[in-house]
Amino acid sequence: MKKVRAFLDLTRMSHGLYLLIAVLIGQIITKGLPSINILIFSIITPVFISASAFAINDYMDYETDKSNKRTDRPLVSGILERKTALYISLILMPIGILSSALINIHSFYIAIIFTVISYAYSIHLKKIALVGNLCIAASMTIPFIFGALNVSRTIPASIWVLSSMAFLSGTGREIVKSIQDMEGDKKQGRETLPLKIGEKSSKYLAASLILTAVLISPYPYLRVFGYIGSDIYLATVSIAVLAFLTSLYSLFRHNSYSSFRKETYIAMGIGLLAFLLPVI
Repeated sequence: MKKVRAFLDLTRMSHGLYLLIAVLIGQIITKGLPSINILIFSIITPVFISASAFAINDYMDYETDKSNKRTDRPLVSGILERKTALYISLILMPIGILSSALINIHSFYIAIIFTVISYAYSIHLKKIALVGNLCIAASMTIPFIFGALNVSRTIPASIWVLSSMAFLSGTGREIVKSIQDMEGDKKQGRETLPLKIGEKSSKYLAASLILTAVLISPYPYLRVFGYIGSDIYLATVSIAVLAFLTSLYSLFRHNSYSSFRKETYIAMGIGLLAFLLPVI
């Protein structure tokens, strides 16, 4: 049982659950759920590729995690051997890519892009200022596009708007996480954005990205088919906007990074509902 728990921790299956939900939302908004076979493959692809990337991430970070006494990591704690993480990564990644090829060619291309971004981040890009934040934000955005292409050859405007908002708010959220991790990143020699431009400038950049996402939010109500004049969209997205503004208040007024991350997480969840409810 302990090894099962360690496997789930290593592969961050909780993140895989988010990807699964995002893919399903992309499918439903675009055209509805596909056949059971396609649905299974569309679940396997992001979950397996993500799990593979997290496994290689812990494999590459073993020495750093060990020096920082990260006993919450299954490799450092000794529950799993380091080589086990490498084997898990090398087994899960091709399965994820193969399952995408069984959906359609467009899904296959997106899976390749998702894999490259995930592995590049785990191996090197997370050490580069802003680039690592953009990679995480992209990984939060791609599942919506992947889900859309599972069921259609074209990506509807609603998915483009949702993806843009997710990318902007996700980047802002990750920048704030980098601020929160400044001390540890400095010890590890990472060139994160806050260490480059400072805490204050990073806060303002994060806030501007989130506010840009907020400013985009009325667009579906005004111009996107299926959402034009939708009262349920307007009401739900207004709640999401309020939650985002509350998170910025926590960030600047109380300097609370933990509250900011919790409130933006809630805001993003409500925002997803705003796009989902009008089409179900």
